Amino acid sequence: MAMGSSWLALGGVVVALLLTGCGSPSVEQSSSLSSGAPVAYTTPPRAAAPIQAKGDPVDPSSTFKLVTALQGFGLDLLRAEAKAQPEGNIVLSPASIHDALSMTANGASGQTAKEMLHALRLDALGLPKADSAWAWLIASAEGNPDAEVRIANSLWLRKGVAFRPDFLKTNRDYFAADAAPLPDDPAGGASQINDWVAERTGGRIQDLVGPIDPSTRLVLVNALYVKAGWDHFKTGDTKEGPFNLSDGQQVQVPMMHGQIGTNVTETSDYVAVPIEANGELSVTIVLPKSGRSPESVLPALANGGLEDLSSDMKSKPYIVDLALPRFSARFKDTELASSLEAMGMRRAFTPSAQFDGIAPGPLWIDQVVHEAVLDLNEQGVEAAAGTAVIMAGAAPPTEHLRVTVDRPFIVLLSTGSTDVPLFMAIVRDPR
Repeated sequence: MAMGSSWLALGGVVVALLLTGCGSPSVEQSSSLSSGAPVAYTTPPRAAAPIQAKGDPVDPSSTFKLVTALQGFGLDLLRAEAKAQPEGNIVLSPASIHDALSMTANGASGQTAKEMLHALRLDALGLPKADSAWAWLIASAEGNPDAEVRIANSLWLRKGVAFRPDFLKTNRDYFAADAAPLPDDPAGGASQINDWVAERTGGRIQDLVGPIDPSTRLVLVNALYVKAGWDHFKTGDTKEGPFNLSDGQQVQVPMMHGQIGTNVTETSDYVAVPIEANGELSVTIVLPKSGRSPESVLPALANGGLEDLSSDMKSKPYIVDLALPRFSARFKDTELASSLEAMGMRRAFTPSAQFDGIAPGPLWIDQVVHEAVLDLNEQGVEAAAGTAVIMAGAAPPTEHLRVTVDRPFIVLLSTGSTDVPLFMAIVRDPR
Protein backbone atom coordinates (compact mmCIF):
# COMPACT_ATOMS: atom_id res chain seq x y z
CA MET A 1 0.00 0.00 0.00
CA ALA A 2 1.57 3.25 -1.11
CA MET A 3 0.93 5.99 1.39
CA GLY A 4 3.93 8.31 1.07
CA SER A 5 4.91 9.81 4.39
CA SER A 6 1.38 9.71 5.80
CA TRP A 7 0.64 6.90 8.19
CA LEU A 8 -1.71 5.75 10.88
CA ALA A 9 -1.03 2.67 12.99
CA LEU A 10 -2.99 1.44 15.97
CA GLY A 11 -2.49 -1.58 18.15
CA GLY A 12 -4.88 -2.62 20.89
CA VAL A 13 -4.92 -5.79 22.94
CA VAL A 14 -7.05 -7.41 25.60
CA VAL A 15 -6.54 -10.66 27.49
CA ALA A 16 -8.98 -12.54 29.70
CA LEU A 17 -7.36 -15.10 32.03
CA LEU A 18 -9.54 -17.99 33.11
CA LEU A 19 -8.00 -19.31 36.30
CA THR A 20 -8.52 -21.40 39.39
CA GLY A 21 -6.11 -19.12 41.23
CA CYS A 22 -5.40 -15.41 41.64
CA GLY A 23 -3.08 -12.89 40.01
CA SER A 24 -1.45 -9.62 41.01
CA PRO A 25 -3.04 -6.89 38.92
CA SER A 26 -1.52 -3.46 38.44
CA VAL A 27 -2.16 -0.29 36.49
CA GLU A 28 0.40 1.44 34.30
CA GLN A 29 -0.07 4.83 32.67
CA SER A 30 2.38 6.99 30.79
CA SER A 31 2.39 9.98 28.52
CA SER A 32 5.32 11.38 26.59
CA LEU A 33 5.83 13.97 23.90
CA SER A 34 5.84 12.67 20.35
CA SER A 35 8.77 13.85 18.27
CA GLY A 36 6.66 14.18 15.16
CA ALA A 37 8.61 11.45 13.37
CA PRO A 38 6.95 8.15 12.44
CA VAL A 39 7.49 5.43 15.01
CA ALA A 40 9.26 2.38 13.63
CA TYR A 41 7.02 -0.65 13.40
CA THR A 42 6.55 -3.78 11.36
CA THR A 43 3.29 -4.46 9.61
CA PRO A 44 1.44 -7.34 11.29
CA PRO A 45 0.56 -10.42 9.29
CA ARG A 46 -2.92 -10.67 7.83
CA ALA A 47 -5.36 -12.32 10.19
CA ALA A 48 -7.27 -15.43 9.24
CA ALA A 49 -10.87 -14.98 8.13
CA PRO A 50 -13.61 -16.58 10.24
CA ILE A 51 -15.07 -19.68 8.61
CA GLN A 52 -18.66 -18.59 9.28
CA ALA A 53 -18.13 -15.30 7.41
CA LYS A 54 -17.07 -16.97 4.17
CA GLY A 55 -20.06 -16.81 1.86
CA ASP A 56 -22.59 -16.59 4.67
CA PRO A 57 -25.41 -14.05 4.29
CA VAL A 58 -24.98 -10.99 6.48
CA ASP A 59 -27.86 -9.81 8.65
CA PRO A 60 -27.60 -6.00 8.51
CA SER A 61 -29.77 -5.59 11.60
CA SER A 62 -27.49 -7.86 13.65
CA THR A 63 -24.41 -5.94 12.54
CA PHE A 64 -26.07 -2.64 13.40
CA LYS A 65 -27.10 -3.95 16.83
CA LEU A 66 -23.55 -5.21 17.50
CA VAL A 67 -22.09 -1.81 16.59
CA THR A 68 -24.63 -0.13 18.89
CA ALA A 69 -23.68 -2.56 21.65
CA LEU A 70 -19.98 -1.82 21.12
CA GLN A 71 -20.62 1.93 21.36
CA GLY A 72 -22.61 1.63 24.58
CA PHE A 73 -20.16 -0.83 26.09
CA GLY A 74 -17.22 1.39 25.20
CA LEU A 75 -18.72 4.50 26.78
CA ASP A 76 -19.74 2.53 29.90
CA LEU A 77 -16.21 1.20 30.26
CA LEU A 78 -14.55 4.54 29.56
CA ARG A 79 -16.71 6.17 32.24
CA ALA A 80 -15.90 3.39 34.74
CA GLU A 81 -12.17 3.60 34.03
CA ALA A 82 -12.23 7.41 34.27
CA LYS A 83 -13.80 7.09 37.70
CA ALA A 84 -11.27 4.46 38.80
CA GLN A 85 -8.31 6.39 37.32
CA PRO A 86 -8.92 10.09 38.14
CA GLU A 87 -5.46 11.14 36.92
CA GLY A 88 -3.51 10.57 33.75
CA ASN A 89 -4.63 9.69 30.23
CA ILE A 90 -6.93 6.74 29.54
CA VAL A 91 -6.79 4.77 26.28
CA LEU A 92 -9.10 1.84 25.54
CA SER A 93 -10.14 -0.34 22.61
CA PRO A 94 -13.83 -1.23 23.15
CA ALA A 95 -13.72 -3.50 20.10
CA SER A 96 -10.74 -5.46 21.41
CA ILE A 97 -12.16 -5.92 24.91
CA HIS A 98 -15.65 -6.80 23.65
CA ASP A 99 -14.19 -9.32 21.19
CA ALA A 100 -12.23 -11.21 23.86
CA LEU A 101 -15.12 -11.24 26.33
CA SER A 102 -17.53 -12.38 23.61
CA MET A 103 -15.26 -15.34 22.92
CA THR A 104 -15.28 -16.10 26.65
CA ALA A 105 -19.05 -15.74 26.89
CA ASN A 106 -19.47 -18.57 24.37
CA GLY A 107 -18.59 -20.94 27.21
CA ALA A 108 -20.76 -19.32 29.87
CA SER A 109 -24.18 -20.40 31.09
CA GLY A 110 -26.81 -19.45 33.66
CA GLN A 111 -26.38 -16.27 35.67
CA THR A 112 -22.80 -15.90 34.46
CA ALA A 113 -23.91 -15.72 30.84
CA LYS A 114 -26.77 -13.36 31.69
CA GLU A 115 -24.46 -10.89 33.46
CA MET A 116 -21.86 -11.04 30.70
CA LEU A 117 -24.39 -10.41 27.95
CA HIS A 118 -25.83 -7.50 29.92
CA ALA A 119 -22.42 -5.89 30.46
CA LEU A 120 -21.59 -6.43 26.78
CA ARG A 121 -24.92 -4.85 25.79
CA LEU A 122 -25.95 -8.05 23.99
CA ASP A 123 -29.20 -8.80 25.87
CA ALA A 124 -31.46 -8.07 22.91
CA LEU A 125 -29.18 -9.33 20.15
CA GLY A 126 -28.18 -12.62 21.75
CA LEU A 127 -24.84 -14.36 21.50
CA PRO A 128 -25.42 -16.49 18.34
CA LYS A 129 -26.32 -13.41 16.26
CA ALA A 130 -23.51 -11.43 17.89
CA ASP A 131 -21.05 -14.19 16.91
CA SER A 132 -22.21 -13.99 13.30
CA ALA A 133 -21.92 -10.20 13.30
CA TRP A 134 -18.42 -10.44 14.77
CA ALA A 135 -17.44 -12.91 12.05
CA TRP A 136 -18.54 -10.43 9.41
CA LEU A 137 -16.72 -7.51 11.09
CA ILE A 138 -13.49 -9.49 11.43
CA ALA A 139 -13.62 -10.73 7.83
CA SER A 140 -14.53 -7.33 6.39
CA ALA A 141 -11.70 -5.64 8.30
CA GLU A 142 -9.25 -6.83 5.65
CA GLY A 143 -11.28 -5.45 2.75
CA ASN A 144 -10.19 -1.80 2.85
CA PRO A 145 -7.55 -1.13 0.17
CA ASP A 146 -6.54 2.25 1.63
CA ALA A 147 -6.01 1.21 5.24
CA GLU A 148 -4.87 -1.81 7.19
CA VAL A 149 -7.15 -3.26 9.85
CA ARG A 150 -6.09 -6.42 11.66
CA ILE A 151 -8.26 -8.26 14.16
CA ALA A 152 -6.61 -11.44 15.43
CA ASN A 153 -7.64 -13.86 18.18
CA SER A 154 -6.04 -16.83 19.91
CA LEU A 155 -6.75 -19.40 22.62
CA TRP A 156 -3.93 -20.71 24.81
CA LEU A 157 -5.00 -24.07 26.24
CA ARG A 158 -3.59 -25.87 29.27
CA LYS A 159 -2.65 -29.45 28.46
CA GLY A 160 -4.74 -32.06 30.23
CA VAL A 161 -7.91 -29.95 30.40
CA ALA A 162 -10.91 -31.46 28.58
CA PHE A 163 -12.03 -28.40 26.62
CA ARG A 164 -15.48 -28.63 25.05
CA PRO A 165 -15.18 -29.19 21.27
CA ASP A 166 -18.15 -26.88 20.61
CA PHE A 167 -16.44 -24.00 22.47
CA LEU A 168 -13.24 -24.41 20.45
CA LYS A 169 -15.18 -24.74 17.18
CA THR A 170 -17.32 -21.65 17.82
CA ASN A 171 -14.30 -19.47 18.51
CA ARG A 172 -12.48 -20.88 15.50
CA ASP A 173 -15.43 -20.51 13.12
CA TYR A 174 -16.70 -17.08 14.20
CA PHE A 175 -13.57 -15.39 15.61
CA ALA A 176 -10.84 -17.16 13.59
CA ALA A 177 -9.14 -17.91 16.91
CA ASP A 178 -5.86 -19.80 16.71
CA ALA A 179 -5.43 -22.55 19.32
CA ALA A 180 -2.07 -23.25 20.94
CA PRO A 181 -0.91 -25.21 23.98
CA LEU A 182 -0.11 -23.13 27.06
CA PRO A 183 3.49 -23.93 28.13
CA ASP A 184 3.95 -25.32 31.63
CA ASP A 185 6.77 -22.86 32.32
CA PRO A 186 5.18 -19.58 33.61
CA ALA A 187 7.80 -17.39 31.94
CA GLY A 188 7.68 -19.41 28.73
CA GLY A 189 3.91 -19.07 28.54
CA ALA A 190 4.09 -15.31 28.94
CA SER A 191 6.88 -15.10 26.36
CA GLN A 192 4.93 -16.99 23.71
CA ILE A 193 1.75 -14.98 24.28
CA ASN A 194 3.61 -11.67 24.28
CA ASP A 195 5.48 -12.61 21.10
CA TRP A 196 2.16 -13.44 19.41
CA VAL A 197 0.70 -10.09 20.50
CA ALA A 198 3.78 -8.09 19.50
CA GLU A 199 3.81 -9.59 16.02
CA ARG A 200 0.14 -8.74 15.48
CA THR A 201 0.38 -5.17 16.77
CA GLY A 202 3.45 -4.13 14.81
CA GLY A 203 5.59 -4.32 17.95
CA ARG A 204 3.53 -1.65 19.72
CA ILE A 205 2.33 -3.97 22.53
CA GLN A 206 5.18 -6.19 23.72
CA ASP A 207 4.72 -7.12 27.38
CA LEU A 208 1.00 -7.57 27.82
CA VAL A 209 1.04 -10.41 30.35
CA GLY A 210 3.42 -11.44 33.10
CA PRO A 211 4.32 -15.01 34.11
CA ILE A 212 1.31 -17.31 33.74
CA ASP A 213 0.32 -18.95 37.02
CA PRO A 214 0.29 -22.79 36.87
CA SER A 215 -3.37 -22.70 37.92
CA THR A 216 -4.28 -20.91 34.69
CA ARG A 217 -6.41 -23.13 32.46
CA LEU A 218 -7.01 -20.87 29.48
CA VAL A 219 -5.88 -17.48 28.11
CA LEU A 220 -8.02 -15.78 25.45
CA VAL A 221 -6.22 -13.04 23.52
CA ASN A 222 -7.31 -10.42 21.01
CA ALA A 223 -4.97 -8.12 19.06
CA LEU A 224 -6.32 -5.16 17.11
CA TYR A 225 -4.23 -3.12 14.66
CA VAL A 226 -5.18 -0.34 12.25
CA LYS A 227 -3.01 1.73 9.90
CA ALA A 228 -4.06 4.61 7.67
CA GLY A 229 -2.75 8.05 6.83
CA TRP A 230 -3.66 11.75 6.69
CA ASP A 231 -2.12 14.98 5.44
CA HIS A 232 -4.05 17.70 7.29
CA PHE A 233 -1.09 19.12 9.20
CA LYS A 234 2.38 20.35 8.22
CA THR A 235 5.29 20.10 10.64
CA GLY A 236 6.33 23.67 9.89
CA ASP A 237 2.95 24.95 11.12
CA THR A 238 3.36 23.39 14.56
CA LYS A 239 4.21 25.82 17.36
CA GLU A 240 4.09 25.92 21.13
CA GLY A 241 0.71 26.83 22.60
CA PRO A 242 -1.07 26.79 25.97
CA PHE A 243 -3.00 23.78 27.25
CA ASN A 244 -5.08 24.06 30.42
CA LEU A 245 -4.89 21.04 32.73
CA SER A 246 -7.77 19.93 34.93
CA ASP A 247 -6.10 21.29 38.07
CA GLY A 248 -5.97 24.80 36.63
CA GLN A 249 -2.30 24.67 35.66
CA GLN A 250 -1.41 25.91 32.18
CA VAL A 251 1.41 24.21 30.25
CA GLN A 252 2.99 24.76 26.85
CA VAL A 253 2.61 21.94 24.31
CA PRO A 254 3.30 21.58 20.56
CA MET A 255 0.08 22.63 18.82
CA MET A 256 -0.49 21.42 15.26
CA HIS A 257 -2.41 23.76 12.96
CA GLY A 258 -4.50 22.78 9.97
CA GLN A 259 -7.54 23.82 7.97
CA ILE A 260 -10.07 21.03 7.53
CA GLY A 261 -13.40 20.97 5.72
CA THR A 262 -15.71 18.84 7.81
CA ASN A 263 -19.13 18.59 9.45
CA VAL A 264 -19.07 19.81 13.05
CA THR A 265 -21.53 18.79 15.75
CA GLU A 266 -22.02 21.36 18.51
CA THR A 267 -24.21 20.97 21.59
CA SER A 268 -24.46 22.70 24.94
CA ASP A 269 -21.99 20.11 26.26
CA TYR A 270 -19.30 19.86 23.57
CA VAL A 271 -18.10 20.54 20.04
CA ALA A 272 -17.11 17.48 17.97
CA VAL A 273 -14.73 17.77 15.02
CA PRO A 274 -14.13 14.68 12.82
CA ILE A 275 -10.77 14.46 11.05
CA GLU A 276 -10.81 12.17 8.04
CA ALA A 277 -8.01 9.66 7.52
CA ASN A 278 -7.33 7.28 4.65
CA GLY A 279 -9.42 4.17 4.21
CA GLU A 280 -12.76 5.39 5.56
CA LEU A 281 -11.38 5.99 9.03
CA SER A 282 -11.61 9.18 11.02
CA VAL A 283 -10.53 10.63 14.33
CA THR A 284 -13.21 12.64 16.10
CA ILE A 285 -12.06 15.20 18.66
CA VAL A 286 -14.77 15.85 21.25
CA LEU A 287 -13.91 19.08 23.06
CA PRO A 288 -16.05 19.80 26.16
CA LYS A 289 -17.37 23.34 26.47
CA SER A 290 -15.41 25.64 28.77
CA GLY A 291 -15.85 24.64 32.39
CA ARG A 292 -16.85 21.07 31.52
CA SER A 293 -14.68 17.94 31.86
CA PRO A 294 -14.45 14.96 29.49
CA GLU A 295 -16.04 12.80 32.19
CA SER A 296 -19.03 15.13 32.45
CA VAL A 297 -19.89 14.85 28.74
CA LEU A 298 -19.68 11.05 28.55
CA PRO A 299 -23.35 10.68 29.64
CA ALA A 300 -24.38 13.02 26.82
CA LEU A 301 -22.46 10.90 24.32
CA ALA A 302 -24.02 7.74 25.73
CA ASN A 303 -27.51 9.23 25.50
CA GLY A 304 -27.64 9.30 21.70
CA GLY A 305 -24.61 11.52 21.29
CA LEU A 306 -22.59 9.08 19.18
CA GLU A 307 -25.47 8.80 16.73
CA ASP A 308 -25.62 12.60 16.57
CA LEU A 309 -21.95 12.74 15.58
CA SER A 310 -22.66 10.73 12.42
CA SER A 311 -25.96 12.44 11.57
CA ASP A 312 -26.03 15.06 8.83
CA MET A 313 -29.17 16.45 10.49
CA LYS A 314 -27.26 17.21 13.69
CA SER A 315 -24.05 18.59 12.17
CA LYS A 316 -23.07 21.63 10.11
CA PRO A 317 -20.32 21.96 7.49
CA TYR A 318 -17.41 24.25 8.31
CA ILE A 319 -13.88 24.96 7.25
CA VAL A 320 -12.30 24.35 10.65
CA ASP A 321 -9.14 26.21 11.59
CA LEU A 322 -7.97 23.53 13.99
CA ALA A 323 -5.27 23.78 16.63
CA LEU A 324 -4.65 20.33 18.09
CA PRO A 325 -1.92 19.19 20.49
CA ARG A 326 0.60 16.63 19.33
CA PHE A 327 0.80 13.90 21.94
CA SER A 328 1.75 10.36 22.85
CA ALA A 329 -0.03 8.25 25.46
CA ARG A 330 0.12 4.66 26.73
CA PHE A 331 -2.30 2.97 29.11
CA LYS A 332 -2.27 -0.47 30.71
CA ASP A 333 -4.76 -1.82 33.21
CA THR A 334 -4.55 -5.31 34.69
CA GLU A 335 -7.50 -4.57 36.97
CA LEU A 336 -10.09 -4.08 34.25
CA ALA A 337 -12.19 -6.65 36.10
CA SER A 338 -13.12 -3.96 38.65
CA SER A 339 -14.75 -1.80 35.98
CA LEU A 340 -16.47 -4.81 34.41
CA GLU A 341 -17.84 -5.83 37.80
CA ALA A 342 -19.16 -2.30 38.28
CA MET A 343 -20.96 -2.73 34.94
CA GLY A 344 -22.78 -5.80 36.29
CA MET A 345 -20.46 -8.63 35.26
CA ARG A 346 -19.80 -10.11 38.70
CA ARG A 347 -20.22 -13.86 38.87
CA ALA A 348 -17.72 -14.50 36.08
CA PHE A 349 -14.91 -13.40 38.43
CA THR A 350 -15.85 -15.76 41.28
CA PRO A 351 -15.29 -19.50 41.81
CA SER A 352 -19.04 -19.96 41.35
CA ALA A 353 -18.78 -18.84 37.72
CA GLN A 354 -20.61 -21.02 35.22
CA PHE A 355 -18.17 -21.72 32.40
CA ASP A 356 -19.17 -25.35 31.92
CA GLY A 357 -19.37 -24.68 28.18
CA ILE A 358 -15.57 -24.31 28.11
CA ALA A 359 -14.46 -27.31 30.17
CA PRO A 360 -15.73 -29.39 33.08
CA GLY A 361 -14.81 -28.37 36.60
CA PRO A 362 -14.54 -24.97 38.29
CA LEU A 363 -13.44 -22.23 35.95
CA TRP A 364 -13.66 -18.45 36.32
CA ILE A 365 -12.08 -15.27 35.03
CA ASP A 366 -9.28 -14.20 37.29
CA GLN A 367 -7.93 -11.25 35.43
CA VAL A 368 -8.64 -9.06 32.43
CA VAL A 369 -5.63 -7.15 31.09
CA HIS A 370 -5.79 -4.33 28.59
CA GLU A 371 -3.04 -2.21 27.09
CA ALA A 372 -3.31 0.53 24.54
CA VAL A 373 -1.16 3.19 22.93
CA LEU A 374 -2.10 6.40 21.14
CA ASP A 375 0.30 8.70 19.27
CA LEU A 376 -0.93 11.69 17.27
CA ASN A 377 1.27 14.04 15.24
CA GLU A 378 1.43 15.89 11.92
CA GLN A 379 1.79 12.72 9.87
CA GLY A 380 -1.09 10.85 11.42
CA VAL A 381 -2.06 8.69 14.35
CA GLU A 382 -0.34 5.60 15.68
CA ALA A 383 -2.43 4.39 18.53
CA ALA A 384 -4.54 1.91 20.37
CA ALA A 385 -7.37 4.24 21.22
CA GLY A 386 -10.33 6.11 19.88
CA THR A 387 -13.33 5.89 17.60
CA ALA A 388 -13.56 7.48 14.15
CA VAL A 389 -16.64 8.72 12.26
CA ILE A 390 -16.48 9.45 8.48
CA MET A 391 -18.28 12.65 7.45
CA ALA A 392 -20.33 12.56 4.21
CA GLY A 393 -19.46 15.24 1.71
CA ALA A 394 -22.06 17.69 0.55
CA ALA A 395 -21.79 21.19 -0.83
CA PRO A 396 -18.33 22.66 -0.13
CA PRO A 397 -18.47 24.60 3.16
CA THR A 398 -17.70 28.30 3.21
CA GLU A 399 -18.24 29.30 6.83
CA HIS A 400 -15.18 29.21 9.07
CA LEU A 401 -14.95 27.91 12.64
CA ARG A 402 -11.94 28.17 14.93
CA VAL A 403 -11.42 25.28 17.38
CA THR A 404 -8.47 25.26 19.77
CA VAL A 405 -8.15 22.06 21.76
CA ASP A 406 -6.53 23.64 24.83
CA ARG A 407 -8.13 21.61 27.61
CA PRO A 408 -8.80 17.92 28.35
CA PHE A 409 -10.67 16.23 25.52
CA ILE A 410 -12.01 12.92 24.22
CA VAL A 411 -10.75 11.03 21.14
CA LEU A 412 -12.92 8.57 19.24
CA LEU A 413 -11.66 6.34 16.41
CA SER A 414 -14.11 4.26 14.39
CA THR A 415 -14.72 2.79 10.98
CA GLY A 416 -16.60 5.14 8.73
CA SER A 417 -18.99 2.74 7.04
CA THR A 418 -20.19 0.92 10.16
CA ASP A 419 -19.15 3.21 13.04
CA VAL A 420 -17.42 0.33 14.88
CA PRO A 421 -15.77 1.96 17.94
CA LEU A 422 -12.20 0.73 17.55
CA PHE A 423 -10.70 2.95 20.25
CA MET A 424 -11.66 5.64 22.78
CA ALA A 425 -9.48 7.92 24.89
CA ILE A 426 -9.55 10.75 27.41
CA VAL A 427 -6.52 13.01 26.99
CA ARG A 428 -6.05 14.97 30.20
CA ASP A 429 -2.42 15.94 29.61
CA PRO A 430 -0.88 15.75 26.10
CA ARG A 431 2.69 16.17 27.31
